[in-house]
Amino acid sequence: MRSYLRILSISVFSLMLVSSLRAQDENSVPAPNVPKAIRVPGNPQEADFLGYATGTQNYTCNNSGLWPASGHPEATLSDANGVVFAHHFFTAGVVSGPTWQSLADGSFVIGSRVAGVPAPGCPATGYCATIPSLLLSSIFNAGQGGGSTDQGGLFSSVSYIQRVNTSGGSAPNSSCTPLQTVSVPYTATYYFYNNQNE
Repeated sequence: MRSYLRILSISVFSLMLVSSLRAQDENSVPAPNVPKAIRVPGNPQEADFLGYATGTQNYTCNNSGLWPASGHPEATLSDANGVVFAHHFFTAGVVSGPTWQSLADGSFVIGSRVAGVPAPGCPATGYCATIPSLLLSSIFNAGQGGGSTDQGGLFSSVSYIQRVNTSGGSAPNSSCTPLQTVSVPYTATYYFYNNQNE
């Protein structure tokens, strides 16, 4: 009986994710108003879907006793209804980079930074406690079908990602001991664009 209830619970959760993501995919969201440097090529007026990230940026002190300029993410992405639909993390390997993976269908995209601008309220140069806004391009996608749940993979056709509305996430503004680690809480909104290279 317990096994049946567990399977039923997992099935209901998966259906909730699929329904939520299909609703996003069928109703594209307006693209954010961002500086030219981090606009998607072609300046599309709509993104295919977005996610609200909550998690940490994780840093390891280098051998010079300094924190690296950028961290590795560990976060979840939620939709507008608060339903968690994706895991955001760093992939290290032959293809390395920030990764977004669907909890519903397993598809994922690995991105690479194209450009960045200081978050609103941060100086043009120098330290800021808030991580910058970014434009990233896809360097690897996995998942069957196109960019929606009914086609087989939410992230399988993503070609560009924007990170905006950031808060927190920067490494401490101090020296550190080599190999020391720190996890800094952050939030951000990620916009995803499908098939912009076609």
